[in-house]
Amino acid sequence: MFKKALSLIICFIMLLSTLAATGITLSAASYSGKCGDNLTWSIDTVNGVLTIDGKGDMYDVPYSSYSPWYSYRSYFESVIIGNSVTSIGDRAFKYCRSLTNVTIPESVKSIGDFAFLYCDSLTTATIPYSVKSIGENAFHDYYSGDYRPISGLLIRCVGGSYAHTYAMDNGFEYELYCDHMFENNYEYVPATCTEDAYSIAGCDHACGATDIIVYEGTALGHSFTDYSEVKFSCTEGGTKTAYCDNGCGLTDVITLEPTAKEHTWSEWIVTVEPTVNSEGEQIRFCYLCDVGESEILPVLHNPNKPVITVDNFTVTITNAEAIKDMRYAPGVYTTTTEIRNAEGNVAISEALVVKNTVDGNFVYEMPSGGMYSIWIRMKDGTNYIMALDVTKVEPSVSSYGVKITLHDLFDVRDFFIAKGEYQTYREIKDNGYITSVTSAKIGNKHDYTYTVYEPGVHTIFIRFNDGRTALFHETLTVTEPTFETNGLQVTIGNIPDVKVIRTAYGEYNSSGDVKRAEGARNFSGKANIKGAEEYTIQYREDGVVTIVVEYNNGYVEIFHYNVQHKQVSCTQAGSSVIFRNLDGLVLIRYAKGEYTTSSQIKKAVGSKVLKAADITGEYAIISGLAKGTYTFCAQFDDDSYNYFKVTIA
Repeated sequence: MFKKALSLIICFIMLLSTLAATGITLSAASYSGKCGDNLTWSIDTVNGVLTIDGKGDMYDVPYSSYSPWYSYRSYFESVIIGNSVTSIGDRAFKYCRSLTNVTIPESVKSIGDFAFLYCDSLTTATIPYSVKSIGENAFHDYYSGDYRPISGLLIRCVGGSYAHTYAMDNGFEYELYCDHMFENNYEYVPATCTEDAYSIAGCDHACGATDIIVYEGTALGHSFTDYSEVKFSCTEGGTKTAYCDNGCGLTDVITLEPTAKEHTWSEWIVTVEPTVNSEGEQIRFCYLCDVGESEILPVLHNPNKPVITVDNFTVTITNAEAIKDMRYAPGVYTTTTEIRNAEGNVAISEALVVKNTVDGNFVYEMPSGGMYSIWIRMKDGTNYIMALDVTKVEPSVSSYGVKITLHDLFDVRDFFIAKGEYQTYREIKDNGYITSVTSAKIGNKHDYTYTVYEPGVHTIFIRFNDGRTALFHETLTVTEPTFETNGLQVTIGNIPDVKVIRTAYGEYNSSGDVKRAEGARNFSGKANIKGAEEYTIQYREDGVVTIVVEYNNGYVEIFHYNVQHKQVSCTQAGSSVIFRNLDGLVLIRYAKGEYTTSSQIKKAVGSKVLKAADITGEYAIISGLAKGTYTFCAQFDDDSYNYFKVTIA
């Protein structure tokens, strides 16, 4: 009987050898299931590995029940727990007597009661410092009617350089410790201007401890360049700056005194001569510095030009004896032809001018209020066209995004814009306002637009020269952009009305800072993203980036994102290579040999590709590899590339 069994075993071994030589891999049985709300388990019977993947807590196993893999516990010797698992449930591995080692990731916060009870083959349990509690008799066996620690079990701790003791309720203790080893993994850090060079190594057991060797007396000291001088004027001093040549960034700045206490001016030079109809300009400059200034020359006085004043609907025009006739029309016009052809224009004859002249002034009562243009023809042939405001026009308010426009501003003293809803001028003053605009700034404009940069309810308060006031409440609405991040990519949505998108590496808080940043990129709404509903920005390097989205309606949104390549996890087991963390994976390309680019791998003899569509489950296994060195390239949907070199011994 024994000889027959031995013969069958020898035949099975020979069959396996033949299959391996021909590159054929036997498929193992597949056992899998669910062990948490968002956790799954599977057993690799070839390598004897139980893998738990997903995110969240593991189910507790009731006292009178067994874990879902209980019936297959003899098929695995080690357990791999995914990096997003947060707890190990009560009695999870009870009676798993074939289990020899388990590695617990830093995501795990607790180990349940009796979790590894009766695991008497368990020799190694690596527990991170993230574990804050270990349940009752978690690593015990049953002996002589009492619970005892599993014989020969070594529990190590990673993630800390100090021993940590967990006390059990039956009096036993487990000490988690790290015996530091630094070997030859020291990294040399060169000296700076103020600090010596040193070498640093991390503990080989990944506990977080470090060893530092300082090379005293190697600090470089500062070495400054020549000073670069900035221009200065008669009234303002400049600076000159030197920079450290050793690259530490230190600067030395010297403030310069002004060249003189005041300017030495040239004579005024008239550049534009004033006329009776237009202003002129004159300029002068300082002989000692680069400062110059200009001055407006007023319109030349014309004693014959009539002057118009308006009191409600009564119009008074001076120098009436020199006026031949007039014509006016509702609206604003600049030529005599426009006034003559305007609808509702009215002619005033010379006889009517004489009739309505009192003490040398023409007095006329306008039929209605409004803006008018009046054409005055003098007896000497001179023509004047003037604006005539004879009404208290009621203003109105409109908005576009965060731009507020005030319409029909006539005889306005000033106006205020405040965030929030207020009813009186005093409330606005007490709570603060965004801006106040005076008549000097309004000038001749009858419509005025101001950008407030923030949506919501705003109060607009207008004061007129005659003491009247007007109050408006305007609710500003905007379409905000959406930001969808994916590794090296950011997709921006809601952009049909975008003026420009700016981006740069670094964290900035204004559009101007991003625009001036080194390597800044701009995407114009009139060119790059014209007509698009969304736009994707591709980055190549890891790091924090700032994205500014400016809309045509004045609204600005600033977004910060930490760009990171997508990373796949690669593990070698014998002649197999296991890949995990496959979210967003497009394909895995590999070939025998050493290469540096995906293109080289693709062109290599015997190159192979594993597409994401062909992968089922949470990981991919490439097995049956012949001896030699292979290069693997994992490509993701964000244009990330991961390269791995694996040697099959």
